[in-house]
Amino acid sequence: MSHTTLPSGVSNDADMVLALSGSFRYDGGIEGLLARIGAISAKKGERYWSTTEKNWQMLVTDAFALSGRETSLRRADFKPAELGKGVAFHYAQSDNRSAGACVCRERLLASDGERVMIESENLMPIKKLMVTLYASGDLQKIYIIEPRAPGVWSYYSLTRTRMASSMLPTGSEASYINHSVAFGRYVAGIPTDQDPPAAR
Repeated sequence: MSHTTLPSGVSNDADMVLALSGSFRYDGGIEGLLARIGAISAKKGERYWSTTEKNWQMLVTDAFALSGRETSLRRADFKPAELGKGVAFHYAQSDNRSAGACVCRERLLASDGERVMIESENLMPIKKLMVTLYASGDLQKIYIIEPRAPGVWSYYSLTRTRMASSMLPTGSEASYINHSVAFGRYVAGIPTDQDPPAAR
């Protein structure tokens, strides 16, 4: 694939846009990968390399699927049969840097035997203590997973961020790389804290 285009719903107004690509071995099919994507609760404990502490840290402290936009609408993880093209699904996730659970929405732009393409955005402000880091919709991602060769899959991610205040630092590019790699490793079935980290 030579390029990735932002969907019409994703703003081009950003403080940073980061693209990442890689590959992983997996002998199953798309349905198995969709099962991992839909297993929201299994993301709890996902780890990443902290460029600040210079060690592996827990990234996702809690995660659960939702039947709507409210954290009270907790449901079981999503099954592959529920994740067809055009489907939007919600989940809540807490991480080690922000306060409380944030509701996110993911939408499958493609879901077939050749490719999975997912658009993701935060539906709630992401805060640390009393400071808003990202307003609603200001942390957007696109993930693309597609076969490259028998038993080998390509993984692409595109992250777009806009900070809630110009007074806040945009953060380390390496941190965003490591966050994206953590999700890619999770989908690929690779330990998320496997050495070496993608960016130190």
